[in-house]
Amino acid sequence: MESINVLTIAGSDSSGGAGIQADLKTFTSLEAYGMSVITAVTAQNTVGVSGVVGICPSMVSQQLNSVLSDIPVMAIKTGMLHSPEIIDAIAASLSRFYPDPTNQPHLVIDPVMVSTSGHDLLQGGGLEMLIGNLFCRASLVTPNLPEALLLSGRKSRNQTIESIQDMQDCCREIAQLGARNVLLKGGHILMSNEMVTDLLYQADSNSFQRFTHQRLETPNTHGTGCTLSAALAVYLAKGFSLIDAVESAIKYVEGGMKHSFALGNGSGPLNHFHNIQQRILPM
Repeated sequence: MESINVLTIAGSDSSGGAGIQADLKTFTSLEAYGMSVITAVTAQNTVGVSGVVGICPSMVSQQLNSVLSDIPVMAIKTGMLHSPEIIDAIAASLSRFYPDPTNQPHLVIDPVMVSTSGHDLLQGGGLEMLIGNLFCRASLVTPNLPEALLLSGRKSRNQTIESIQDMQDCCREIAQLGARNVLLKGGHILMSNEMVTDLLYQADSNSFQRFTHQRLETPNTHGTGCTLSAALAVYLAKGFSLIDAVESAIKYVEGGMKHSFALGNGSGPLNHFHNIQQRILPM
């Protein structure tokens, strides 16, 4: 049986709820073989991030080259990339193994910039490097509201996102930066107290697809963005269409939130294994 091999390039979360740890749990839960390239080590818990140390860019390159030179990778997701130097190293490795950006594994970019607690997770110059070096290779970019405001330039123009039309305009603005497909996550956009609308924009067809689902009242939301992008990578690796991959990934995250559990004193993690039924071991 051929394995579904998926790679995450992201930071380590010492509390296990987000980052590399959440990605690998998601890969395993969705029956993919997970591999990792660690870009940074964070000291964090359910309350917030207290420290970040970036990995040497040459070591990031070495990790990535080791995987790509030996194992067939079907999809890649990126999360916290920490610095422009690390982004440059990643782009160089991808260019080495996949000179043609249209002939590479699916690449899902979660443009992680700032933690929920307000800690900067991407150094100065990193945003420009991310856009210039990686967006052209991305199958999908998955910003939340704060990230979308930064990417689109709306934050500097003091513009907000308060309607579906605003979401559509913002997606187009991000696509103009080189992203072929944009999934604008609506969890932070309060158009309704009961429902959440995520919006997928496909630039090639200039088309939009809405994904509307119930807003879940739970404090356990740590790692939702990481988990969503990891699930997207798995479903794309399995051959799902983009729309089906988005729909399936949203349902997976919803299940993780519905079956989450209290942990620590802040925002708890999802239950990444909610979809695995308990089986009685043979005697």
